[in-house]
Amino acid sequence: MSRQVKDIKEQLDTIVSNHHKFGLSVDYNPICRRREETCSYVDAGDIIGREDDKKVVIDMLLGPNDVHESFRFVTIVGVGGLGKTALAQLVYNDNEVEAKFPDPKLKVVELVSGKRPDDTSSMEFVQKQFQEQLREKKYLLVLDDVWNEDCEKWRNLCRFLILGQEAFDKGEHEHANHLELVEIGKKIVEKCYNIPLAIKVVGSLLFGQHMNKWQTFEHSGFAGIGKGDNEIMSILKLSYHNLRPSLKNCFSYCALFPKDYRLKRKELISLWIAQGYIASLDRDQSIEDAAEEHFLILVRRCFFQDVEKDEYGDIEYVKMHDVAQEVGREEIGVVSSNTTKLGDKVRHVNFARGTFSQSYSFKSKIRSLISRGDFLSGFQVLGDSVAVDAQIDSWIGLRVLCLQSIGIKRLDSIGNLLHLRYLDLSNSQLQALSDSITRLHNLQTLDLTYCIHLRELPKDFSKLVKLRYLDLSGCSDLSGMPSGMDKLINLRHFDLIRCDLSSMPSGMGKLTNLRVLPLFVVGMETRVSTEEQCMGELKDLKPLTNLKGGIVIEIGKFYKNDGGEEYLKGLKYLTKVEISFLKPIRFGYNADEDDGCLEWEDVMEKLEPPSNLKIFSLCGYMGTTIPWWGRALDNWALSLPLLVEINLLYCKNLEQIPSLSKLCNLKSLRLEHLKKLEYMENTSSNNANEGEDFTAFFPSLKLLYIHDLGSLKGWWREDDDDDDRILRSSFTFPRLSELDIINCPKLTSFPSRGSLEDLGLDEVDCFGNSQGNVVLRELLIDDGGLLNLINSPVNELHIFWNEKVESLSEYGDVFRKYKYTSYLRSLRISHCSNLRRLGRGGLEHLTALESLEFIKNDQLSFSEDEVDDDGMPWKSLQHCLRSLSINNCRAIKSLPESMRNLASLQNLVIVRCPEIQKRCKEPDGEDWPKIQRIPNQSIHSALKQIAIYIFTLNF
Repeated sequence: MSRQVKDIKEQLDTIVSNHHKFGLSVDYNPICRRREETCSYVDAGDIIGREDDKKVVIDMLLGPNDVHESFRFVTIVGVGGLGKTALAQLVYNDNEVEAKFPDPKLKVVELVSGKRPDDTSSMEFVQKQFQEQLREKKYLLVLDDVWNEDCEKWRNLCRFLILGQEAFDKGEHEHANHLELVEIGKKIVEKCYNIPLAIKVVGSLLFGQHMNKWQTFEHSGFAGIGKGDNEIMSILKLSYHNLRPSLKNCFSYCALFPKDYRLKRKELISLWIAQGYIASLDRDQSIEDAAEEHFLILVRRCFFQDVEKDEYGDIEYVKMHDVAQEVGREEIGVVSSNTTKLGDKVRHVNFARGTFSQSYSFKSKIRSLISRGDFLSGFQVLGDSVAVDAQIDSWIGLRVLCLQSIGIKRLDSIGNLLHLRYLDLSNSQLQALSDSITRLHNLQTLDLTYCIHLRELPKDFSKLVKLRYLDLSGCSDLSGMPSGMDKLINLRHFDLIRCDLSSMPSGMGKLTNLRVLPLFVVGMETRVSTEEQCMGELKDLKPLTNLKGGIVIEIGKFYKNDGGEEYLKGLKYLTKVEISFLKPIRFGYNADEDDGCLEWEDVMEKLEPPSNLKIFSLCGYMGTTIPWWGRALDNWALSLPLLVEINLLYCKNLEQIPSLSKLCNLKSLRLEHLKKLEYMENTSSNNANEGEDFTAFFPSLKLLYIHDLGSLKGWWREDDDDDDRILRSSFTFPRLSELDIINCPKLTSFPSRGSLEDLGLDEVDCFGNSQGNVVLRELLIDDGGLLNLINSPVNELHIFWNEKVESLSEYGDVFRKYKYTSYLRSLRISHCSNLRRLGRGGLEHLTALESLEFIKNDQLSFSEDEVDDDGMPWKSLQHCLRSLSINNCRAIKSLPESMRNLASLQNLVIVRCPEIQKRCKEPDGEDWPKIQRIPNQSIHSALKQIAIYIFTLNF
């Protein structure tokens, strides 16, 4: 081998020498782009022997067809130099063709409309120009040098070119002309045993295929598939064998994961790329886009199931069918507690939880090694770092290494894995990464999520120039980044959420390939040097035009104006933006302190969101108004028309907010701690004076939360004429289903609510009757008197923070009303600090009650209710109550005797009640006989609850 390498080196040296000797130049342009632009003119005399071919193409263009069409596609396909362009030119200049298409001067958009589209032109603009110039006209469009076989892209082009018309008559005409295809389809459905999944799989396989393919499949495609328990599996295998090789590799690799494992889309795609399985389906397609397309093809082919989507509608998790295990190659090895030996052909190994061991000798043949520990046990050192380091030398060929949640504190030899492309050390006990990791020049993915003790990265981290995916989310001790991060120009994903950063690294604007950047932090601490080392600025956001999804921008009080502008406006792929000045409050500082260092309005003026935004949040902003961003009207229906969710939180100086009522897509509006806001809309400045519908009032709003607006008086400032006031009095929220109004003592007027489902009220002195003849699903309220204002029946009632009530008998007059006795299914009573007893005449009336919860009622005791010893109020609940929960009510020393009679009780939860916990111990606890027949019991302390909470955070 060394001799061959030496010979190759000598040949390369000779080539370089000749290059300099003869003065040769290098053309760096790809060959595929060297072709000159073609035109329609051709000298027919120069073209010999193409008359028959020309006639065939013209017949295809102009001849009759058995399908009624408003357009046709004719493709000329062949190897380079065959004469495809010359043939197209002959057809284009033919007299018969010119007679059918009299206007020969068509050139896309520019010559049709006289306007040249630029990078800012939307598809809507381009299509509108087509429609204006070409509607009702015949035209011929010739596309030369097209290298794309993606049927979906051709279909999109069809929809664009037909100018909004229907391409085919999809009714009786189409059915009549495709009777044969319909009959074939029916027979194929029968052979799928009428199983929907099987039909969907076969349909995806035959989609877009010619009729002869359908016929062949009908006669021989089901060979070897017999009716029985495994017909679905057989059909999935059939679909698998028809996949292209790159897709087969991707799917068979999934056999590495156990049955019912939730595969994370991003993780799976990174693993495929690391193994080199991804083949671009288009010459200009990035490797990530190609991997995404592979994933979606497998989803459409039904190889994945239980698809879970995120808030943006993108697939986040999937599970795979058992067929993956069936077609998994001999290269896959899953180690369980019963595994004693791995086959010689195994190249990819996954250890089941708790089975990771150094006893397996893999040598250099292993390409993937995956071991995931149990996170709740991860605080113990489950992995021996020294032993793992010793094994690394035998893993020298690894491309994928996952040592997640196995307690590793150090990994000094990691730099020896020179072929490594994927490294997952998430949920480990690492305090620092070994400097040797900077030798991994092929590393593409590095996952360090929730390495909560990690304090720093190696100073030469920027040497990992091939890194594409870097996830540091949850590394709460990580307070800074090394210099040179701007050299990682291949980064596509960079996640720093829940890190304690004071600023982004400098030069972030150079990372123009970034697509995912959930967090951007500036100005959390003062600059310590004039060099501004490792200190990013807001203007670094402007070049990151490929960012997608959401971003949280945290701005500290030390941020200074950097002279830029329109940082976000050009980031057209962003759908969610949160601008927060509140980071100190999450780390224990007082957010109400303002030293005046920050120029609030000036900063916000430069953070105009892109117009296609769907979710906008503003937290801790201390300005008095939100900028109008150069517009004549402060109406977000004009500037941000696609908004679905708005959150304005802790903006204590805000005196006016933009007009929001005409946002057609807005579904959720949350306003919290806006201490100076008196009115929602200033009608004098937001009247509909540009042809807007004045009666349109939150047409899509479903959720409205108004919390701690201490100065709020009403929705509109009453400074306009009587006609407008009369019109506004008829306004109602047409779709509002959930409304919370908490701590708004000055509120005196509010629009009608319509048909609510969930209602929460606290510290509201003036509220009208709930409108609509509906049943409230949930009511959250602090004052028993307000219950009388609610006319609608209630399914769920939550009484909270009522410091006056001492006994539930005080609610007797309310509970005995029909709307509670017959409808109330769930009652929760929480944080009522003076509630001492249940009392008589309260719960007895709730004959339909199924669930009862007591949470943090410090003085509540059941013993006072046992004085009369008639079993009330529990006796009245014996045939309806199914669930009882007691949480952190420490004054309750024992359970009532009447618990024995609750015949329908199925679930009992007792948390953080130490006296009851002792009395309910099996089998000798004094209260154990009262509860022993209840099927589902959960009695535990706060410590277990905390452990569960941490587990949830990390998974």
